[in-house]
Amino acid sequence: MEGGGLDALRAAFDEYDEDGNGVITAEELRRALRRLNLDGMDLTAEQCAEIVAAVDSDGDGVISFDEFKAMMSKQA
Repeated sequence: MEGGGLDALRAAFDEYDEDGNGVITAEELRRALRRLNLDGMDLTAEQCAEIVAAVDSDGDGVISFDEFKAMMSKQA
């Protein structure tokens, strides 16, 4: 991924990373998805924790930008 695509991905990541600490927590993910209101989907905290765990390749309990980038490249 290069140039504008990486910038767009960083902007999307920053939308989820509410406190700007460089990682997305399960609660930040939950709030972001709620803001987006995807098809009325209202995930529980447990479901968001499961999503984070599935993407969290280093096991630190949060989603880093590199993990987010890897997740998004699999979706494409």
